[in-house]
Amino acid sequence: MLAEMTLRGFRVFAAAVPVPFSGGFRAATSVLRTNEDGLPVEVVFTDPALEDGQVWPGPTGAVQFALEVAEAAVLNHERLTIARAEDA
Repeated sequence: MLAEMTLRGFRVFAAAVPVPFSGGFRAATSVLRTNEDGLPVEVVFTDPALEDGQVWPGPTGAVQFALEVAEAAVLNHERLTIARAEDA
């Protein structure tokens, strides 16, 4: 299961990755900063096995968690960008 969305100038990918022999799913996410044309220019955050590979019983929970982590990554990236601009 894969979810894609645009969030505040970032392209977010969240996935539920099947875990062999367990019947469960790992959460994975990638966050890319995009330019004004919506094209990816920088990977901001990526993790193929969130929570050290915790296994969720279903894909919906894994994707929901991955989306929450991606949103936090976007907010943290924005805060760091603002802080760096203020220090300059």
